Amino acid sequence: MIQVDLDDAAPVAVELNPVNCPTGDVLHPEWGEPPSWFGYIGVGIAVVAMLLGIAAMVGGVMYIVKWAGN
Repeated sequence: MIQVDLDDAAPVAVELNPVNCPTGDVLHPEWGEPPSWFGYIGVGIAVVAMLLGIAAMVGGVMYIVKWAGN
């Protein structure tokens, strides 16, 4: 039989104060830091790719409708 000492398994409470967590969210302190430029560049590339994809789909549908109408 395995005996478990529950006193050792109890979680340790950590007090959060401004010294431990100077900026940002308590759960995610790194969110308080401004994002790097790579984040803005990545979002810009994703938005442009999405818009190009939508334009390609609309153009493809218009081409098929014109082709089927002839």
